Amino acid sequence: MKSKLMIAALFAFTFLTTGAFAATNKQNANVPFEFHLGDRVMPAGNYTIRQLTAETLEISNDAGSAKSVALTFAAQRTSNETESKLVFRHIGDQYFLVQVWGANTESGRALVPSRQLQDELKHKGEAPVEMGSK
Repeated sequence: MKSKLMIAALFAFTFLTTGAFAATNKQNANVPFEFHLGDRVMPAGNYTIRQLTAETLEISNDAGSAKSVALTFAAQRTSNETESKLVFRHIGDQYFLVQVWGANTESGRALVPSRQLQDELKHKGEAPVEMGSK
């Protein structure tokens, strides 16, 4: 049951661009639903994701109405996937952006979980998002 819940909770959305995120420092994606990014709710639409520093990403929509900077930490793929994607945590009717992956790379960026995401996980009785190094 818990594994089914985890599978349902993670929703991956593929980028509509090519090239490795680390190589270009920029990706474009079409997100068909609103989502939480930190303490902001971002509307559905086309987004540009830029790596500002080793630890920060800038995420802005093409309409210019939503822009946010997210603190991140390094993440490693655990499978042979090589596609670019955004990974969202789906809880109830809310989506939370949790990871950004570039194409043809084993490394990506995991977003530092917001207080709202941590509260939602606690309310659902799920384990909090853990951060750390190996």
